[in-house]
Amino acid sequence: MVMDIENGKRSARIVAAGSSDLYHQAAEKFGKVITAYLGDFPKTLAIGHVLRVNPKLETAPDVSKDMRRGFMFARRQYAIEAQVTWSKLDEPRTGAYVWGRDVNDASQTLYTANTSLFSSPNVDFWRCAYLKHTLGDAAFQQVWYTRDTTQSTVYDSLLYAVNNLRRKLPGWTIIKLKKTVFMDCEFVYQIALRGGTLNTKGFGIQPVLTENNFKEVFSV
Repeated sequence: MVMDIENGKRSARIVAAGSSDLYHQAAEKFGKVITAYLGDFPKTLAIGHVLRVNPKLETAPDVSKDMRRGFMFARRQYAIEAQVTWSKLDEPRTGAYVWGRDVNDASQTLYTANTSLFSSPNVDFWRCAYLKHTLGDAAFQQVWYTRDTTQSTVYDSLLYAVNNLRRKLPGWTIIKLKKTVFMDCEFVYQIALRGGTLNTKGFGIQPVLTENNFKEVFSV
């Protein structure tokens, strides 16, 4: 099957429809710790992200080939920026905190550069922000520069840009990119819809640590 926008959406909806129980398991197991370090990012999308990258719901899965770690697969780069020990990402609170910093940084950067396109932190904005987080800055920027501005939403403009790509992007083959965007990110969105709203109050505030959380995240 050729992976395109419609095929990806169809497949993602089928997988999401069969993943409701898994969503509730993830929310029960990780929901409290995710909530503590979300910043502005929608909780439903964050849980959907966990199902995408860690469907076995492991507390400390193996480190990925691209050096992501912890139950949310936070990036090593952001562990360094947060001054967090690499191995501590295996601890859920620390992993969730570093991931929360990463995704909110991507979101705030996207909004600051495009305030005229995003009037509120709504579904369209957060889907774009999650895509930016997923693809990484270099690949996302190349997609952004070629987006189809005739589409009704910013996110759709990015989908059609990916659909029309004919060459690989930094870190992404065409096949891997289209599967990730058209199916995997669509799955995160579809399963998130089953959990509640994707609208928030802000465009990417960083997670704020309480005194107790600070000690837990940064303890040796």
